Amino acid sequence: MALDHGLSDASLESLAETIAQCGAGVTRVDIFGSRATGAYRANSDIDLALHGDVADATIDRLRTMFLESSLPLSVDVTSYERAYPPLRRHIDAVARVLFSAEDLEAAKRRV
Repeated sequence: MALDHGLSDASLESLAETIAQCGAGVTRVDIFGSRATGAYRANSDIDLALHGDVADATIDRLRTMFLESSLPLSVDVTSYERAYPPLRRHIDAVARVLFSAEDLEAAKRRV
């Protein structure tokens, strides 16, 4: 079953390329929140959980890059491994894989 997250191909490409470009240590990206459950609206933000050995500085840099990007939606980025237990439980319950390590490698080659 295809993931109904409401994101355009251009938005997905921008997300993948940004994470691949400066997301050192990221091994997988999950989407969670309303875009993972299908309950999103057109202006809903994009909630991403990054898996892997991701430094706080990397999370901060990605947040800045997404703020400065041409994406029409806000992007909330969190480290899965550093998430508070209630947030991690929510991610575990609703998250869907958005980008695998292979997807990020392919995006890195495009940049």
